[in-house]
Amino acid sequence: MYNEREREAVQEIVGLETRMEEIICMLNNDIEELETQSTRNTCNFARVLRASRNKIIEGMQFIERAKLQRIIKVEEE
Repeated sequence: MYNEREREAVQEIVGLETRMEEIICMLNNDIEELETQSTRNTCNFARVLRASRNKIIEGMQFIERAKLQRIIKVEEE
């Protein structure tokens, strides 16, 4: 079903997804900590971290859509 190159790409994607999940967890912890401090600077920084987290989530959604498209393509072949 998959050739060697595709298998390697899938492994890289899985590793990337795992790392993205770890980063999201770290960002969530940092955001929560900053929000409890509740100063103007920390709230602004928390907003920047939330935006970064959301971009990572968008990247993960893109990867998921690409994987689904690949599954559909393989099933059609």
